Amino acid sequence: MKARSAAVQGAIAACALALAAATWLRVPPSATPSGVVIADLPASAVQRVVWDDGSHRVEVERVRPGEPGVWVRIARSPMLLPPDAGLDAGGPRPLPPVLDSGPAIVRDAGPPTGRSADGGTRADAGPRGDGGVPLDIAPPAPDRELRGNEAAEKLLGLFSPFTAARALGIPDADKLRELGLQASLRRLQVWTQSGHLTFEVSSPVGTGASYLRTEDGRVFVLGGSMVQDLTSASSRLVDRRVHTFRPEDADRLVVHLGPLTRTLFQRRVGGSTKLFNDAHTDTPDAFAQGWADRLNKVVPSDVLGRGELPPEGEPHVELRVDFQRGNQPLGFVELARAQNAWFARSEHSVGWMRVVGRAESLMHDVERLVSPQ
Repeated sequence: MKARSAAVQGAIAACALALAAATWLRVPPSATPSGVVIADLPASAVQRVVWDDGSHRVEVERVRPGEPGVWVRIARSPMLLPPDAGLDAGGPRPLPPVLDSGPAIVRDAGPPTGRSADGGTRADAGPRGDGGVPLDIAPPAPDRELRGNEAAEKLLGLFSPFTAARALGIPDADKLRELGLQASLRRLQVWTQSGHLTFEVSSPVGTGASYLRTEDGRVFVLGGSMVQDLTSASSRLVDRRVHTFRPEDADRLVVHLGPLTRTLFQRRVGGSTKLFNDAHTDTPDAFAQGWADRLNKVVPSDVLGRGELPPEGEPHVELRVDFQRGNQPLGFVELARAQNAWFARSEHSVGWMRVVGRAESLMHDVERLVSPQ
């Protein structure tokens, strides 16, 4: 009898666990293979996404409806600004006119400096989440408009349809507090041509998950890295490429250093490209090749926004290299200096890019490169 009773009790416990698991993991009728549908928005319907975490405001907008390329603006949240600052805390401000149809654009700005109106630093500076715990916010940065990478381009597609990993229904006040949604400063807006949807978002410390609450009170568990991408847009969504073409696509490089100019010819030899002093010689210039290789590997450490000047002042251009193919321009790169800092810009950048490490050695060797042979 004891064995039979134990077996019966074990069967009952197993059934109870199975029922609990089914209740917890059940997939609602609105689910798709990719998750639970929050908002069933058709492809390309989303024109703009706005993220505000109480410190940063990030706007991602298509360059033109139905076309690739987006503008992303990241600026200080209107929540941090006084009511008479001239900023609208409601819908996103219009973006600047589209100047080209290239890849994504990103503007970045930082969080509060933590200074009070009289210039002092407040001990409790900065927005706080539920429970009075200061939010983990990156250092402040200026408002910026930058060109975005492929992740910025793909971000708008995540909302067509907008899905979540799981649906939690409509929790009570205690559960909302536990999920960090009762006093969350984070807002996500999804704009279409017909209007917009607003969501509250939280990412409680230690949970490893982000939760989203709709305007009608439904709560979802978000999957993927969308929240992290928007929160860290300056590092995750910025296109740091100097060029979109490949350096080997050029057949000549024209190097300008002050009044001196030198043209280098590039040809493919034995499966790789080599630089030559003229179009007819068969002997590659190893020094020029090494210098050009270092130039092509320049990677910006910081990307400034459109029209933004570095704190050091207006950079003075000291070197320009034009890339050509068949006498047609492919692009260019300029190296410039402001005080002791080096910057670069190109046909692909929207402004200056701070560079470190390679610029000084490039400038040191370029004099030998352009000197009369």
